[in-house]
Amino acid sequence: MTKTVTPERINFALTQGETLIGENKVQELKQLQEEIKALQIPNVEMNELSMGMSGDLEIVIEEGATIVRVGTAVFGERVYPDSYYWNEEKSDI
Repeated sequence: MTKTVTPERINFALTQGETLIGENKVQELKQLQEEIKALQIPNVEMNELSMGMSGDLEIVIEEGATIVRVGTAVFGERVYPDSYYWNEEKSDI
């Protein structure tokens, strides 16, 4: 899945035989973690790296995630859409 790659680039990649298309935010997150650690900000610890959910847990564990959200893997898909739990149209701000 991607939010920044254009449909044209995706179609081109598919014609070239690519099947995995998207951003690698894992590496960016790891780099940001190291930069923050290097600043040695008082009372800020960057030892845990949470960056995954049930759908990509194998990949993010390989990449060094220390916390992975696994709710869907344990409990299954939600029965109701998010709008059942909260009104996505209404803003409290």
